[in-house]
Amino acid sequence: MEAPFFTVRDANLATARSTVLKANMASLYDALQQTYLFFCANRVREGGLELAQICVARGVDFAAQDRNGQTALFYAAGCGNLEVVRYLATWHRLARYEAVAAQEDESEAHRCP
Repeated sequence: MEAPFFTVRDANLATARSTVLKANMASLYDALQQTYLFFCANRVREGGLELAQICVARGVDFAAQDRNGQTALFYAAGCGNLEVVRYLATWHRLARYEAVAAQEDESEAHRCP
């Protein structure tokens, strides 16, 4: 069922919020293998940031890639959705920092005394 994805992108904020709060966050839009976060990123009406925050809080992978290898950050930038771009860019930076820190910790564990 793909209609809820378009509701998140196109409906008024109250309806979109209700849809995101009820949705199975593991669901993917079949055509492009996109999560609800992609549709929040593509939202040009008010509330894109709030809806994106709800999706991430509910466990959507902010770094998930669609069938074309793009993330929600790419689509938010393409739509000029700057609030969502800033939000997702922060998550991407944090993830990169955590990955680097984990590699450094692993390197320290394997270092000879």
